[in-house]
Amino acid sequence: ALMVAQTSILSTFVFIAFGELFLSVNWAVVTDILLYVVTPGRQSTAIALQILVSHLLGDAGSPYLIGTISNAIQAKNAHSFQWNFWSMQYSFIVCAFVGVFGGGFFLMTSFYIEEDRKEAERR
Repeated sequence: ALMVAQTSILSTFVFIAFGELFLSVNWAVVTDILLYVVTPGRQSTAIALQILVSHLLGDAGSPYLIGTISNAIQAKNAHSFQWNFWSMQYSFIVCAFVGVFGGGFFLMTSFYIEEDRKEAERR
């Protein structure tokens, strides 16, 4: 969405809407996986820890990381409104790579979910 922000505000909002939709779709799946592979006595703790870690790494840590990257880019270039925008734009590209990285881990868990479920049933 940031890559087209200067040319088309409508397409920017469309990309943001789709991005938010696709980011939010997995919340129910993650909760279902937790309920599926964790024993009933530990499910509430597992869900609480999952929410805590996701907020710590996402909501709390990512603005600092994005700001640090943006400041590092700004320090190497001339101070202008254009470079302020570009540095923020380039720093947000990290989010795409982190999303792909997280998606890879999500796919990797699919290889182990059945045996984890059987292990949870045995306990």
